Amino acid sequence: MDAILDTLAASRKLEESGMPEPQAGAVVEVVNDAMKDLVTKEFLTAELDRRFGKFESKMDRRFGAVDKEFAKVREDAAKSHKTLVSFMMGSTLAIIGMQLAVLSVVIYLQAGTNSDIQDLRDDIQTLRTEIVEGDRTPTPTPPTL
Repeated sequence: MDAILDTLAASRKLEESGMPEPQAGAVVEVVNDAMKDLVTKEFLTAELDRRFGKFESKMDRRFGAVDKEFAKVREDAAKSHKTLVSFMMGSTLAIIGMQLAVLSVVIYLQAGTNSDIQDLRDDIQTLRTEIVEGDRTPTPTPPTL
């Protein structure tokens, strides 16, 4: 870093103002030592720019890694969604199939019941006819199932 204080010029000014040479030299030396830890605005700006640049690079790398992980999570979520939708569709189709099977059985049983009822009606009519015509011994007919 460049010198901030021109020690020779400062010492001369103090001597010109009436300060003895040994005192002027000592004062300038003390001031110069104290100023060694001081920095210029340009140095501070450059150092901050350098450090923030490093920090930004580090953060860019970390955020890049996080972005990749989020991309994987999004991809996994999309696959899971697709699988879930497929499962739900399959389950829905299976339920509809079972409902259609039950409905078919109910329709079949109702159709069978209607024919059984019709058979009973026919048997009753036959019995009425036999009773009315005088044949008092009805012929038993086995029930159909």
